[in-house]
Amino acid sequence: MAKGIEAIIESEKAKLKSTRNSVTLTSPCALNDGIIAWDDLKMLSSDESMNNDVSFFVPASGAGSRMFTFLYEFQQTGSSNEQVDRFFQNLSAFPFFAAFNVDSKEDYATEERLRIVDQLLNDPNFQFGERPKGMIPFFLEGNETFTPFQLQAKQALELLNDQPRIHFTVKSGLEKAIEEHIRSSVGENIALDFSCQDPDTDAFCFDENGIVVVDSNGHPLRRPAGHGALLANLNQVDSDIVLIKNIDNVQFGEKAKTSFECWNQMLVVLDEFNSSLKEAINSNSFEMLASVNERFMFLSSAEFDRIQNTNNITSLGDRPTRVCGMVVNQGKPGGGPFWIDENGVESKQIIEKSQINIKDDRQMRILEASTHFNPVFIAAFKQSLNTGERLDLMKFTNEDLYLNVAKPNNGEMVYYSELPGLWNGGMHNWNTIFVEIPVEAFTPVKTVLDLL
Repeated sequence: MAKGIEAIIESEKAKLKSTRNSVTLTSPCALNDGIIAWDDLKMLSSDESMNNDVSFFVPASGAGSRMFTFLYEFQQTGSSNEQVDRFFQNLSAFPFFAAFNVDSKEDYATEERLRIVDQLLNDPNFQFGERPKGMIPFFLEGNETFTPFQLQAKQALELLNDQPRIHFTVKSGLEKAIEEHIRSSVGENIALDFSCQDPDTDAFCFDENGIVVVDSNGHPLRRPAGHGALLANLNQVDSDIVLIKNIDNVQFGEKAKTSFECWNQMLVVLDEFNSSLKEAINSNSFEMLASVNERFMFLSSAEFDRIQNTNNITSLGDRPTRVCGMVVNQGKPGGGPFWIDENGVESKQIIEKSQINIKDDRQMRILEASTHFNPVFIAAFKQSLNTGERLDLMKFTNEDLYLNVAKPNNGEMVYYSELPGLWNGGMHNWNTIFVEIPVEAFTPVKTVLDLL
């Protein structure tokens, strides 16, 4: 094994034993304490903002197999459960029902259920478990189905008035097929860009004893290092403003209007913040900065004091900026907006639940008190307010905030470190604004049952 590879392996092994990636929560962000309330936003015309250099960025490399986990289990065991029953009781409501060529009825015998599942997962005309999630039909209008890829492009067409562009991160080798699939629905009126996660960022996997796991060919087993590996892809998008959302969070028809309203408003907030901060910087006025911070709550009091004590207000203009939509918790609290302590200085960050020490009672109380979570609804500004030049986003990450994970592999658990999350440690040293958005703008599809 090459010495360079050995050094990388030893470094990644050390990460699994280290605690330097730990996060200390001080309090959850809440309305008027780090989060701007939706009702408090000043609604303005967004025409000017929409004419800026704006693109969408949609991570979409995931396969659809997780949507059908319970159906795979049913296929193996032949035993139904509540999820399987619900799937078949509502079979006719799914957008792909017509392709099954079966009658609509309240129940199906086990043999017929198994045949339908086999068709869904294995038939060459379906193979939903192997397709990219973005190519699975999510919606039906008349006799026409629409996939997330198609609807994300349609919404970009409607939202971005001037030369609409959308960038998808996809699995290598599928770029041409996905582009043809999208253009069959939206034509040539949109610029489509694709990129793939760099395989050189893949993490080495270890067993519970810290031994490198090898694959069937005897090579070290590697896994994609999480969405943080896509920071380089985002960095390459040729736009000053990038709207980031997940592939499965897409609405159809009338329900899409709420999302459009959210994007419009977030771009207005971004435009107003940039204008206000630039004015404060140009005036070298900490009084004006205090006013900007009172409105947008992007700095803690400790951060404000540090900027003021070093008389370095200009540094704020050389950071990228993000306006992040936050949705009210509807279930158990999880990843979301928090104030965290870093060497005695408080800052606001998006934190994954896996970054929180849930064995610490105080940390758990803070987690349980959180009111909002992160739906990945981000307007990112990549320019310097001081120079107008595009910033290198790779310089604003916190490399220490990697994520240690454990996942199954051939019946055994493997352990490895993912890169700092794209909207977590990957966007650590940004100007960050949190805005409450309506829950109607968040309709993720984690299992096929969510389509109901």
